[in-house]
Amino acid sequence: MTFPIQLSWQQAMLMLVAIAAVGLIISSLMSLVVKVKEIERLEDEYGRSYRLMRRRRHFRLHHGMAGLIILLIALSLFWLTVLMATYLGLTGTIKVAHVRATQIQNADHQMEVEITFYDQNGHGSDPKTYSVGGDEWVLQGSIVEFPSWLNVLGLHAGYKLTRLFGEYNDGRQDSKPVFLNGGDDDFFKAARDKTLPVPFAQGYYGSAVIVPANGHTYDVYVSQDAVRAEPAD
Repeated sequence: MTFPIQLSWQQAMLMLVAIAAVGLIISSLMSLVVKVKEIERLEDEYGRSYRLMRRRRHFRLHHGMAGLIILLIALSLFWLTVLMATYLGLTGTIKVAHVRATQIQNADHQMEVEITFYDQNGHGSDPKTYSVGGDEWVLQGSIVEFPSWLNVLGLHAGYKLTRLFGEYNDGRQDSKPVFLNGGDDDFFKAARDKTLPVPFAQGYYGSAVIVPANGHTYDVYVSQDAVRAEPAD
């Protein structure tokens, strides 16, 4: 199982803007409050007078309109920054495979599937070719979903590609799947028993893409909650 950190430069810039917005909020709040010295005359039990100086904080709304305007701007900036960072975090994808499947000419409902796997840093492996029965290829993976606030901080959903198999046009599956990375039996058993040691995880499930073996190439991506394929040619 891979748990990649995916923090784009856009997210990093938005974090800096959010920090600046928080600084503006604190500065604006402080500008609305002023310390005032107050001197109070008191007498002791012998009739002797003395002065007691105290410092009090006063909220000066009528003198701090500029600070109040800056506060409203900073709050709006912070809110927009959070929304944009959330969007970038939730829409982040990682390329995990490059697939090309072609039907074998002298064998009905048989195809060769060539796959290049990619790690979380975008480095591709040597292409591997598998013989699979069916008319469509299916690439399945296991996914660990995290709360959106962790996605904003750069933690992408955990994933593992687990199996490749074929489907026939009538919906039947090939009886001989190709297991990848040790398969998924241990993962789903741990997820079902709630023993998978992944802090903050809010969902464990499988996802798959189903694509016709038409000779075209596809890039396979993992988003925060699914496996999906896009044409690469």
